[in-house]
Amino acid sequence: MRAVLDTNVLVSLLLKSGGVGAWLISLWAEGRYEVVISQDILAELLEILDRPHISPRIKPDRRLALLSRLRQRAVWTSGLLIVSPATPDLNDDMLVSTALEGEADYIVTWDKALLSFGQYQHIRFVTPQEFIALLNQSSLPTP
Repeated sequence: MRAVLDTNVLVSLLLKSGGVGAWLISLWAEGRYEVVISQDILAELLEILDRPHISPRIKPDRRLALLSRLRQRAVWTSGLLIVSPATPDLNDDMLVSTALEGEADYIVTWDKALLSFGQYQHIRFVTPQEFIALLNQSSLPTP
């Protein structure tokens, strides 16, 4: 299973050391899903992390660990596919492009507009909690 993690989810992973973010990281480390990312998503993430109201709230070692994990273990796409307009907010089209290029099944986000949009082609927009539930369902043995 493959998923694109929206930058709002990635930032929250760094702001909180437990909860949903910890589950997402743990399940990724266990190989339960693959994270798909593009240079555009990374650039947006870095820009957000450098904002004055965000940067001081994130421990440098956590930031470095996530960025290192993304660089080494994520599935990278070229970011060349253009699908505009694909979502209500054109800034979110890069998530869809990345998902299509990386053959992702899900875009994991807390963005209410994307969640209400529901789906683009075969790609579903889900909350982190919904994604964790889907991962747990997929690991259950079939009767």
